[in-house]
Amino acid sequence: MRFLATIIWAAIGVVLLIAAVLFMIGTREIVELRMEFVPQTLELPLFAAILAAIVVGFIAGALVMWISDGRWRDLARDEMVEIDEQRQEIDRLKQNLAEARAAADKAEASLAAGADPINDNRQLTTTAGATR
Repeated sequence: MRFLATIIWAAIGVVLLIAAVLFMIGTREIVELRMEFVPQTLELPLFAAILAAIVVGFIAGALVMWISDGRWRDLARDEMVEIDEQRQEIDRLKQNLAEARAAADKAEASLAAGADPINDNRQLTTTAGATR
């Protein structure tokens, strides 16, 4: 499936490349670019002017999107920090749970053996001369 997707993208790229070459061949006329309040002019082929405008527009749009998405990147970064803290807390709670289960198993085993889980020193206590 991945190979088929690669072939499709390669075919699309070849078609776009052919279209760009045909566009460049068809628009080779020289145009003069002038900016208001700038005394110099720039003469270049029409296709170069159009492609330069497309590239500048793409870069400007990418820059505007990058700047406007800054708050979302900050939010995502903060959320990742919070997720890491929560994972550490989960690991700590899992460790505490494992320790509690081990203590419960030990208490259950001592109950099964007949020992008193509260007074596990296995000594006889005497109360007013009686043995308990």
